Amino acid sequence: MGTLSPASGEALNRYEGISVAVIRMTDEMREHLVRHRTFIKRPTFTIADTAGLTWKRDRRYLGVFKTDVDGEVKVVGLGVMTPSKMASNFTRKVRVEQFDTLEHPIPASRIRDMLGNRYQDALNDGPPTDARARRLLAVLEGLSESVGVLISGFAAGLTVPALGDAAAEVRSFEKDATATLLEAVLGDRGAVRDAGLLHESEPFVEAMPGDRNVNYDWLHFADWPGFGDVSTGIRRFVGPHDQELVVCNLTKRLPEQVDGVDLLYYNELHSCFVLVQYKRLFREGRHLSYPGDHGLDQQLARLRAIDDACPPGDAVADIRLHAQPTFFKFCEPSPFDPGSIDMLKGVYLARPHFERIFAGGEGLPGGSRYRLGKGEVPRHLNTTAFTMLLAHGWIGSCGIGSDFVREQARLSLSTRGSLVFGLHRSERPLGNNSMSWS
Repeated sequence: MGTLSPASGEALNRYEGISVAVIRMTDEMREHLVRHRTFIKRPTFTIADTAGLTWKRDRRYLGVFKTDVDGEVKVVGLGVMTPSKMASNFTRKVRVEQFDTLEHPIPASRIRDMLGNRYQDALNDGPPTDARARRLLAVLEGLSESVGVLISGFAAGLTVPALGDAAAEVRSFEKDATATLLEAVLGDRGAVRDAGLLHESEPFVEAMPGDRNVNYDWLHFADWPGFGDVSTGIRRFVGPHDQELVVCNLTKRLPEQVDGVDLLYYNELHSCFVLVQYKRLFREGRHLSYPGDHGLDQQLARLRAIDDACPPGDAVADIRLHAQPTFFKFCEPSPFDPGSIDMLKGVYLARPHFERIFAGGEGLPGGSRYRLGKGEVPRHLNTTAFTMLLAHGWIGSCGIGSDFVREQARLSLSTRGSLVFGLHRSERPLGNNSMSWS
């Protein structure tokens, strides 16, 4: 059996910290990535996966892609990829973010000879141990000069930047807003589990699965004034009863520079509009409080103007329990977990309700006008109640057109920094569709 050369030994140190996954290419991968080079941004594939393989969801992998060439298994390319959840008991979805072929495919038999008996299983399907991964990359580099070049080009994509506290908070709010839309419209927020890893420069929904070919007008966002310089992530989801949800995450700044996050929901059929501003609660001993923040007076003035512009409708089919569209969600402090589908704990308050509590403080323990914990404000909406009311159209404006929604989206971006927008399309009327008269 062959042994490693001294040069390959140096490569062991260079490849410290790179996570590797060996991928046996499927027919779909060969078709899109190798044969026709029809590579689209972030294509998702289903691969075979056996129980016991340890994939780490908090990192990107350098994919070593192998396939049959002229009756022999060969490594044909390298790429950057992220794992997703199990698609079944024996398959897993992976998202390939970058890919390139080697100048000359490398026979697996030759690689195993160079690995030696101790490390031969480094070329087995799935992620090898860190020691085996370094040995595999060193051998590949020794066998093909193009390997080192490709890995150098992929280096930036393999790095997962740690989110600071401010950025993590923004991502938490964006994820919660997206999960709220999915739960309310489709009754399933499970898609947020596949959000995967996040770049600091990307909106949360950019990493989510779904149909990227959203090529219709999506409420004409593309030609709206002031939207030309936004970073945009778009996903389209289709649910039961022809329900359709387009989720757009729009932001003009990096997350650590964002003033806040707004959720804007618009039901196109019913012209129903809801706006939620996210706020953070701070822990003070056993209590949670909101001390106010910079620009609150300006935000409240805007929300009052929105509510004033949305008078109650008179159509019986569109009757509301609360016809004013603006709300706050005050969220308990919690670490950001991109792999969780749990929504943030907190309380929802309609804008008039919040203003009364914040300005008066009557009856609050300790006389503090700022405390907004569940014990201090027993009359509030929790996540379950708010999502149900949103789903069935019991809250929100009546008869608001797309021009009005467009203007509110523009203002959210200019004053807050991050906007999660949900466009709900369906021919199904609002209401308790799951209930029958009996």
